[in-house]
This record gives sequence, C-alpha cells and structure tokens, in this order.
Amino acid sequence: MLRTYRLWTAAALIALPLGALGQATGRVIAADGFEDQVGAWAATDGTGRVSITHETADVKSGKGALKFEYAVGKGEVTALMRQVDQAPPPDLKSIRFWVKSPSRALLAVVLQEREGGRYVSPAFVPAGKWQKVELALSDFALSKETGDPPDPDNKLDVDQISAIGMADMVQLLAQIGGGELMELLGVKPGPRVLVLDDLEATSEALPAPPAKPGEVVVDAFLRPHLAWFVTGIVECELVTGQPLDARSIRLDFPVEQGKIAAAVRMMPQGCLASASKLLLRAASEKPTTLFVQVEEASGGKYNGFVALDGARKPTDVTLAFSSLQPSDDSKDTNGKLDLDQVKQLVFADGGFATGGTGRNTVWLSDIRGGR
Repeated sequence: MLRTYRLWTAAALIALPLGALGQATGRVIAADGFEDQVGAWAATDGTGRVSITHETADVKSGKGALKFEYAVGKGEVTALMRQVDQAPPPDLKSIRFWVKSPSRALLAVVLQEREGGRYVSPAFVPAGKWQKVELALSDFALSKETGDPPDPDNKLDVDQISAIGMADMVQLLAQIGGGELMELLGVKPGPRVLVLDDLEATSEALPAPPAKPGEVVVDAFLRPHLAWFVTGIVECELVTGQPLDARSIRLDFPVEQGKIAAAVRMMPQGCLASASKLLLRAASEKPTTLFVQVEEASGGKYNGFVALDGARKPTDVTLAFSSLQPSDDSKDTNGKLDLDQVKQLVFADGGFATGGTGRNTVWLSDIRGGR
C-alpha cells in the first residue's frame, strides 16, 4: 500500500530570525527586497550558502534577490534563517514573499517562539516558476513531532516570535527515506537553489475560509500557493472555475500500475478530533477510484475509497471515518483510528493498483471534516 513518511522533525527547524521587525507603518510592518545585501539572513550551518543574485531571470522585481544554495543528500540538512531581535508588533497578521527554484520543492516556513513553540506552514514550489506565497498567522500549526519543543499555551503568540525560517523538506526526506522513497517523489540528490524576493510582514488579514457549523476546513485553496506535496509523476496546479466551479487542486498524471500518483497534505494534529466524516468535492477526466488515507502521529494509517465517474462530473464526496480500514503498513499501537492523532491526509489515484493506459486528471476542492 501507499507509504507515507514523517516530514516534520526537529531537523526541520528553520530558525530564520526575522531580525528586528520594527513598528508598523501603514500596512507593511517590515519588508526586504534583497537589492544589495543579505542582511541578517544566513544558513543554519556550513553546508548552505546565502548570497544576493542580480541575474535577471532570478529577480522578481528590482535588481536583486536572495539566493540560497544547498544540497539534497544524506547528511545534508540546512535552512535559511533570520533572527527576530525585537518582538513583532501585535498587529502582525500575515507574511508574503515570492520564491523560485529550478527543482520542485516543499518549502517549510517556520515561526519559532522564544519560550519553545515551533509553528510550521508548508508551501509547494513548482519547478522553474515564480511562486507567490501568502501566509496568515492562522496558517501556521504547532509542530508536535518527537524533539519539538512544547508550547506552554499551545498557541502562536506574536510577541514571542524570535525567529523565522525556511527550508526545503526534501532535504529531510533524503535523511529518513531510502532510494525507494526518493524515486517515488521524483527527487534526485545533488545541489539545489531557492531564490527569495519581495518579502513582507504586514498587518493585512488574509481571507479565511467560511466555516460551517460543526465542520473544520482542511483546505479551501484560498492562498496563491498549494500546501500539498505530490509524487514524482504528478503535475499539480491551483486552478479556478470548471469543472468544480471553485478554487481547486488539479492533479495530472500517467496511469500505470505500480506508479503512485498521490498528493499529500499535512494537517495540524487534532484538527479532525471532532469530525466523523471527510467531505470534499471532486471530479476526474476518466472513471477512477480515488484512494484516501489518513495517518496518525503514532504511525497508524487508515484507508478508504471513492468512485469517480469521469467526464469531469463534479461529485460531492462524503467518506465516514468509521468506514476506513487499516493499511497493510499501519503501525497503530491501539489498533483503532484516533482522529485526534491524525496529522496527514493522502489522495491517490487507484490506477497504481489496477493499472491503465494514458493519462488522467483529478480535481479536488473544499476539503473539510464534518460531524
């Protein structure tokens, strides 16, 4: 069955100190266009290199951008960092920037509190394209992996932010997974580059998904970036309009037995604690069976299946968590699905088990947990 792997580890800390944010002036609290100097930005160890590039193709606006060079491979773990020397003002509500990489990356953005809490929000970076990332503070979730520092009050406190960090989670996958995992994700060891430009910390509140009574939003796809990671054979894109008449993730892939076309979404542990079912809207170019898996922090994995008719027909999906069955590689200590422990959601096309020919496209939108 589909294997998924723990991404959030202590090594993922992007102790990216935001330097002194200063006081809010209008909407922008702090900004860095990276025109001439790296300033307080640095790599967390000697294996990464931070510089300013003036190459036209690597600059989003102005004349410069921040270039972060690192490597993917065993023993290679580094992150981009900047320290927050002064407590940010209380009206800080969002962080935005542009990022680009020649290779597909899963960027983890981390806010570290002075008294321990480590808050993470992921952003998918497609290969070779500038990606706009916009993060509300509410998009950051407390990391609860082994080795992560506890937070005394279990909430992100603006006045406690002491560092901001960014790292490519692919580096961590190279540490915890072997060649099979790297091949599945389409990742090759070797040098990598991230280019960062036009970073702003602002007092602007970003839109929040409308919450229905008794439901929790997993992803309404409101941001300009995707918070998902996909396997190597999948091309993914944020789209609007048809066939779902909503902001959606579009997954395009070849259908071939043994080739896993999957999308993975990390979630705040416990966000589904009060839910009894998974709700979403979906469509498929061709008839297919959608494989759904939830994974607990303890290693328990539970699977379900959803039939899609094809022909781009929108389908409102309701999948009861009580109907999910343990995966073959589930490592659950108590043998039952504990929704307060769920931290990861996986969707995969059933063609990896049944085979097929050609390509398929699947759209997913408005993913929620319902009572």
